[in-house]
Amino acid sequence: MKPVRTATFPLGKYHVHQEHVLGLCEVPETKPPKSFDMYIPPDNTQEGLSVSIHEFMHACGIPDKYIHDMDAPVHIGRLLWRLGWRREEKEEE
Repeated sequence: MKPVRTATFPLGKYHVHQEHVLGLCEVPETKPPKSFDMYIPPDNTQEGLSVSIHEFMHACGIPDKYIHDMDAPVHIGRLLWRLGWRREEKEEE
């Protein structure tokens, strides 16, 4: 499977970087530029899934109170993990 490099969300086009960080998503404060950067962990873990959902929710423009105060990404990630959602293993080149 080809790596995902960009994704379009309601707030705009994002360049998706998979790096060993806890997660980061640029959010426009006024007029948005042509594209933004999003950093998600490459880990195949429940925490990595929850962090990715967290950043995707930011890119959708969901208010912080639903993302941070209610821990929605953690609950969604936990359920998806229990349902068997995992990253596909990268093929050897």
